[in-house]
Amino acid sequence: QDELGDIESDEDAASTWLSQAGFDPAHLFYSGRKDNFWEMADTGPCGPCSEIHIDLGTSACDRKEISGHQCQINGDCGRYVELWNLVFIQFNRLEDGSFNPLPEKHVDTGMGFERLVAVIQGKTSNYIL
Repeated sequence: QDELGDIESDEDAASTWLSQAGFDPAHLFYSGRKDNFWEMADTGPCGPCSEIHIDLGTSACDRKEISGHQCQINGDCGRYVELWNLVFIQFNRLEDGSFNPLPEKHVDTGMGFERLVAVIQGKTSNYIL
């Protein structure tokens, strides 16, 4: 369960990632609802998500000078960049905060095209030429 205790971890997605040829199990992280659960609003369709990040290396960290800073996925520096997100829409959140399973499950996917192009070109930002 996540840090709020009401959503189970997404083991279906985890096992799918782990079954992919060449996937390194050390690259699978559980981040809880804050970073890996999509909700459009306080009520309505929602569900767990998988994020695909790339490590741009220590040179991309823009917070090295801050005492105690540690680079991490979904952190506050530029080292790890989210390229892609898969949202598994499977619940309807009700006004009382409870989750009802939807009659049909859907996947919504989004990719940061500009981020992908920056990475392919060896840039650390979408805005640097």
